[in-house]
Amino acid sequence: MIRPGFEDKAFWIGGTDEVFEGRWEWITDGTRIPYGTPHWYPCNGTEPNGSTSKNHLSLSPPDYYFHSLDGDMFESGICQI
Repeated sequence: MIRPGFEDKAFWIGGTDEVFEGRWEWITDGTRIPYGTPHWYPCNGTEPNGSTSKNHLSLSPPDYYFHSLDGDMFESGICQI
């Protein structure tokens, strides 16, 4: 269940391809995030997209799969402490 008030919010989860375009990795340790995982929307190869303009891995509505988004489209970040 999504918390009320957050149904239309996108959240950055710590992944990027900003360093090497097309190579998605977690910023915490550089571990690669492979294409084709079932987490990317819509699970048919169209995400990630956006070339150099969408370098941030997010959970985004309406489905909360992985999406590549512009950095200024986020409501909040989700991070590990």
